[in-house]
Formats: sequence, C-alpha cells, structure tokens
Amino acid sequence: MRLYLKHITYLQLAKRLLCALLPLWLMASCMKDTSGEFVPANDSSLNDSTWYETLSRTAAVFSVDSVLNASVSVYVDSVSAETGGTVTFADGSSVFCPAGFCNGNTTAKVKIELLVLHTKGDYVRFAKPTSTYDKLLESAVTFRIRLTQNGQPVSLASGAYLGVQFRSGVLGSPIHLYYGDTASIYPGNFTWAPYVQDDNSIQAFQELDAGTNTMVNGYRMMIRKTGWISCQYYSNYSSRIRLSVIVPPNYTNANTAVYAIVQSANTIVRLTPDVHSRTFFANISGGTQVTLVSISKRGGNLYWDSSQITVSSDGTPAYLHPVQTTKEQIVTMLNAL
Repeated sequence: MRLYLKHITYLQLAKRLLCALLPLWLMASCMKDTSGEFVPANDSSLNDSTWYETLSRTAAVFSVDSVLNASVSVYVDSVSAETGGTVTFADGSSVFCPAGFCNGNTTAKVKIELLVLHTKGDYVRFAKPTSTYDKLLESAVTFRIRLTQNGQPVSLASGAYLGVQFRSGVLGSPIHLYYGDTASIYPGNFTWAPYVQDDNSIQAFQELDAGTNTMVNGYRMMIRKTGWISCQYYSNYSSRIRLSVIVPPNYTNANTAVYAIVQSANTIVRLTPDVHSRTFFANISGGTQVTLVSISKRGGNLYWDSSQITVSSDGTPAYLHPVQTTKEQIVTMLNAL
C-alpha cells in the first residue's frame, strides 16, 4: 500500500512538471517559422539576422557612408562662366576651365567643389573601393568634382572639358581614366566604369614643391564629365583565391560593410556579401597582407572591428567581431589606415 501511494505521488509530480513546461515549449515553437530559421521574438533591428538578395536603399548599411564622409574637407573656389580660368588648391591640385565651359548663365560665377581622397581611410569613408567590376585596381588619384551656379548644379557644355592636375605618389602604367558608376549592381551600388576615350589625355609630371624644396610626382588629364573620377591601373594579383570573412549572426549585408585594404598598395576592396553562406568575400591572391575592416550600423549605433591578416592560400576564412564605437573613434581609426 505504501509503495502504491508513493507511485501515485510521483505521477502527480510528473503531471505538474509537464503542465509547467508545456507553455514554455509552445512559446519556443512559436518563435520558429516553418523553414526552421530563427525568427526574433520582437522586431528590433538589433535582433535582425536576415540577409537579403536585394537591398532597399533605406537599408542601414547605406547610411554609414553619409555619417562618416562629413569629416572630409572640400576645396571650393569659383571662376567666370564666360571667360573661365584656373583655380589652385592647398594640396597642389588645380582645375582649368576654358571659356564657355558650362551650360549656365554666362554672367554669373560658377562654383567649383573639389573633394580628393588622400588616404586609404578616405576610400572606405566614401565607399569608393578601387575595383572595376570584378578586377582589382590601384588608385593614383580619386576625386569628386561638382559645378554649381546660384546653388543649382550645372553641366559641362557639349564638347567642353576641364583640365585637372593632382599630385600623387602612386605611379603605374598603363594608367586608365574611370568614372564612378552609381547605378551598379556591385556592393554599395558603385563601381568604376572605364572611359578609354580620354586615356590619352593623362600625362605624368614632376615638379618642384616650393614649400618643401622637393620634387613631387603627379598627373594631368582632361575630363568631360563631373562627379566621381579616378586614375587607376590594374593591380597585378595573379592566382587569386576566395577570401571569406565571417561576422556574428546579427551583422548582415543590410547593416554591415566589410573592406580589405592591401597594405603594400593603394588598393581598397569592398567584399561582396554571399547571402547563401552568410559571409563577405573577395578574390585576392594568397599571401597578400591586408587589413580587414567592418563598419556596421544597428539600432542607430555604429560598430567597428579591424584585423591585420595574411590571406590564406588554402581558403581559410577570417573572423571579425564588431563592437559598439563612436563616429569619432571610427574616423580616427580610418585616418590611421
């Protein structure tokens, strides 16, 4: 009789335990969809681990650029729309405008805005990697030029050109002229489109810097468009292999950009998101020393990580672990690249 009562007591305890655990099991079941993929219990962007085949322009990753690029100086000057002229800036760059160079009011001044990417960090800050479609480049000079009149954009007149000159420590051959393609399907919706018609206008020069009394190198060229423009040459990266970078689950192609900055060249690669493997990748020669950088925006906060690695010849992936960081800290770290 005592054993029977003891058995009944155990059954009652088991039933009570089952009743207590059943609601928890049901709640856990509701947090998964039929595909077996985890669905967050709330809609907070901090918990979103979704990768997207096609990104909306409102995705957080696109807003990172506008947050960081405000810290770069823009050179500004003006010339007569009718007679043109030459303007020279503090870094030795200059812009020559021939008479009647733009479509606009010939009696009003034309404002010239010139932004030059001087450092590797600038290329990351403005999301302007040095690649044309799937080919890697080394940049000699990259800049953005804008023309405005009375606050409104103006375009170059038909057949007109601008003559620009820049100092550069990167000399390569053959050098090519590229215009920024902002309608690209490539990461960040940007790549460099070759403009072979004006390649012959590029000339290397050497001149004396009066301030330092040293010889400096640079390039002169004619451009027939405004916007993003670059002089670059093909990088000699043979036998490239896939470099894959893995980040934590909540860092996705919707909120994170990953770059590989080649340490021995002015080559900055933006890694392509692979939605299926949930990694970022680029094809780079094994043995190349690079600095990996990830920049993310989640829930209104910025996140950063960097790591210096040698690209593995056997395809071993690299890992980044972003931490919350301020804009000022990221700018400082970009300046140090």
